[in-house]
Amino acid sequence: MLILIFSTLNEVLNDLDLEQLDISSINEKQLRNKTIHLPVLYGGEYGQDIEEVATYNDLTTEEVVKIHSSNKYLIYMLGFMPGFPFLGGLDAKLHTPRRKEPRTKIEAGSVGIANNQTGLYPKQSPGGLANYWSNTYQCI
Repeated sequence: MLILIFSTLNEVLNDLDLEQLDISSINEKQLRNKTIHLPVLYGGEYGQDIEEVATYNDLTTEEVVKIHSSNKYLIYMLGFMPGFPFLGGLDAKLHTPRRKEPRTKIEAGSVGIANNQTGLYPKQSPGGLANYWSNTYQCI
């Protein structure tokens, strides 16, 4: 369960003892990072726009696949729909603008690019991310 409590900045600062706060003591092990390996099917019937990504970035489709699949991505936030991760860390060679006209139907499990991020559609929905690929991951 997640409970959000909104407070004013002054309320937070009054309750916060800055002398007791030692952020430098937090280390990477305490953050408990988790890596998820996600199998993706690129191009053809699975990725209707991969050639647009390649053309826009002056790459071959093989280079797009190699660059996209060899990177590690960090979940920046979950948003526009429940469970949709916006993933940062997209190689600059793949930065591609959003679609001018969103598609009315993007299949669940599709992977796309918008500007400097990549994302994963957890459910079937409309979408404006450019250039989709499909994965075999069952989104929850």
